[in-house]
Parts: sequence; C-alpha cells; structure tokens
Amino acid sequence: MAMPFILELATIEEIGAITGTVTGDGMIKDVLEGWRLIALRGVAPHPGALAVTEAVFGVGSALARGRMICTSSVVMFDADAAMIRTRSGSLYSLGGTATGPLPLPLAWALARHLQ
Repeated sequence: MAMPFILELATIEEIGAITGTVTGDGMIKDVLEGWRLIALRGVAPHPGALAVTEAVFGVGSALARGRMICTSSVVMFDADAAMIRTRSGSLYSLGGTATGPLPLPLAWALARHLQ
C-alpha cells in the first residue's frame, strides 16, 4: 500500500537542509515571482511518528513562460544570491516571495506536476 503524501510550505529545518551557495555555470532558466518552497512529505504512519520529507520544490510564476510552475526538486537554495538549483540542473532566479494562502492556479500547477 502506497504511503499518502501531503504538500505544505517547507519548514525552516527543511530549507536549512538545502541552503548553501549556488555554484557553477549555467544559464538562468527563468525568474520565479511570488515564489514559495513547498515540501512533499510522507504522512506519518501513526500518531507520534515523524513524517518523512521526500523533496522540496520551488513554485511560483515563471516570468518567461507566463504561467505558474513547479520546479524539479530543489538541491540548493541560496538566499543571498536569490537563486535555486534543481535536481535537473536548472537554475532559477528568485524574485519577490509570496504571502498569504496558496493561489488556486499554483495549487493546480502542483497537482499537474506531481500526478
């Protein structure tokens, strides 16, 4: 039986685990505006058990593409440089962060990406 998963904003601990300096060459694939870091977690099997973080994704409005996107899993988050590098090797520049609840178009983008 497959373990159920939940999507929530990444915690400080989850973000800390991927925080570092984005290095290396590469073209910036896009600029994410209204971005968030979202964690995909396996639901704890019983009360008191820890949920397992499977991956952290960057989500937001991709300026060049003109739509909401969900990146592949983030392997490095560099707050000082406002950049993320994903597992696929893509670099994204981070514009303004999002506030408030997750917009419905972004929730749909996440559902399409993770289906």
